[in-house]
Formats: sequence, structure tokens, C-alpha cells
Amino acid sequence: MKLMRINANNNNAVVVDGQPVEDVESFDYLGARITKRGEAEDDIKSRLGEARGAFNKLVKIWRSGQLSKNTKIRIFKSNVIAMLLYGCETWRMTKRDEAKLDTFLHKCLRRMLIIYWPMRVSNEVRSGLGRAPSVNR
Repeated sequence: MKLMRINANNNNAVVVDGQPVEDVESFDYLGARITKRGEAEDDIKSRLGEARGAFNKLVKIWRSGQLSKNTKIRIFKSNVIAMLLYGCETWRMTKRDEAKLDTFLHKCLRRMLIIYWPMRVSNEVRSGLGRAPSVNR
């Protein structure tokens, strides 16, 4: 059992059945990280780590020449993006958080679709154009 106080005036120790209850700054509940400050940054970091792990477990699929790009993208959305965005409805997003998610997404897509670093288009240029310009290989 753990205890998290939000805007509490009373900081006395809580005792249940003679055992003190641990006072924490954050905890995980149903896969989401809850913090005293109410920010989503910790939860986003946790979700990015889990999504990165899921992406790396599927590296053989990303390198496979037998699967089409559309199939790889469908696998990516159903496995990696679903894990990344679990519980995102409760996040209070900032521009910094959005940039972290965009960076992760674009990095995964570049690795998945074998787009090498000289072919990159920055996120700022891409968002201003509506879509990324085609790159001649």
C-alpha cells in the first residue's frame, strides 16, 4: 500500500494496522504513471521506453524484404503506436512532449523504411509543407 498526497496541509505519517504507509511522489496505476504535479512527462518517458522496447523486438520484421511497406506500417501501428499512446487521453501535452513523440515516431519510421540520415527532412520543414517531399534514391 502506498500513499500520495496532493495539496495536503497535513503531512503526518499514516499508519494502518500498526504499519506505516509509504509516502510516494508518483506511482503506476493501470499502466499509467500518476505524479503529484499532474504532469504527463514521466508517463510519456515511461511509454516511450516501452514502445522503444516493442519496436526493437520487431527488428527482424523491419529488416525483412518479404513484407511490403504497408504491412510493416500496419504492424508498427498495431504494436508500437498502440503501446506508446496507451492512456494518452489523460496527458496534458506541451510542445516539448509533442516534440519527443514526433522524434520517436520519425526515428522509428526512418529505421523501418530504411531511410538513411542524408535523406532526412527536419520535422519543422516537413510540418510546413504538409507532407515530406519525395526523395530520389
